Amino acid sequence: MPEIQTVIHEVTTSSVAEFVEFSLVEYTSGGPTDTSVVEWRHLTNSSGPSIAVMLKTGPQIIGRIWVQFNHWSVLGQELRTASPIDFLIRPDARRIQNFLQLFKSGIRVSCDNADLVLHTSNPLTNDLYQKLLKISPVTELDGAILPLRPFSLFPTLKKFGLSPLMSMGDIVYSTSLRILCKVVSSSNVRFVDTPTLIEQTDLISKLHLSEICGRRSPLDRSWRFNGTGEFKYFVQWIANKNGILGYVVWSDRLINEVEGRFIVDVVLPGQHSWWTILNIWLKIASTALKEQSHAIFFFYNKTNPRLNKIASFPLFKVSRKRLPQRIPIFIRIPDSKKWKIQSDIDWSSGYFVLSDFDMF
Repeated sequence: MPEIQTVIHEVTTSSVAEFVEFSLVEYTSGGPTDTSVVEWRHLTNSSGPSIAVMLKTGPQIIGRIWVQFNHWSVLGQELRTASPIDFLIRPDARRIQNFLQLFKSGIRVSCDNADLVLHTSNPLTNDLYQKLLKISPVTELDGAILPLRPFSLFPTLKKFGLSPLMSMGDIVYSTSLRILCKVVSSSNVRFVDTPTLIEQTDLISKLHLSEICGRRSPLDRSWRFNGTGEFKYFVQWIANKNGILGYVVWSDRLINEVEGRFIVDVVLPGQHSWWTILNIWLKIASTALKEQSHAIFFFYNKTNPRLNKIASFPLFKVSRKRLPQRIPIFIRIPDSKKWKIQSDIDWSSGYFVLSDFDMF
């Protein structure tokens, strides 16, 4: 049997085609099989192309993990980050030694080319990371929900003949919520057109200086939210009488028969009252009701004080055990870069939301 070799190279157009072809051993559709999505994620990234790490026997691929690059702000200090993602091993080659060879190569490439390594995991790799390699996450994303049509969140109840009652319950609830939205909309919190570049820069710099967070420059936001593929993102800037407060980004998706509005990113630097936060959520709810959404979903790091406050009433917290997938966050600092980063940073309190990861 040919020896298994690790092949490492910067991503090019030809390697994107190779990526898509290999994805078909596991997937029949979705981002990994869509050339435009793979190019967007790994080739036209605002922080530069990814590095492909492949396991091969001769010309045949048996496994891959690609290292994607981004930039993060750590309390005002800009750091280049690497995220080993899109992990896949051919079914007939899924052995521990192949996993270890591929994963260790991906981490080595990440450490050699970045100041910080940041990634999450899926249910399969999570067990391998935590149980086999004894790698512990610094924190984990939690979930919160604002029901808009609560009875529609339980499609299994239809088999018990409760559909008419469920529909009536949804009408009563959503109508009451619409009225509340209109009453509260008398406040001056509103969605506005894209602010000037100076206003954007001032707002984002406040977040960068006070948080551990992904860089949110106009170029980064354009790449992240104007990408390609079947999913669309909607950016809404938030203002009141004093000026621009922040922005929110959502994506409307149908998952398990539920029409969800997923809050992918929210930026709200500074100190804000519970009344302002309530107004923002009801503003989002008002637009979501018009789109017939069943609920608003928000995944966030509750260890971060700012995000924990944003995820307050009218949202309801969801137990991690009830989430469709756990989202642990792993961070490591390459030994050669430890001199560059403060040793007392609390990584568990990072400003982590869905936009920081490739899953959404």
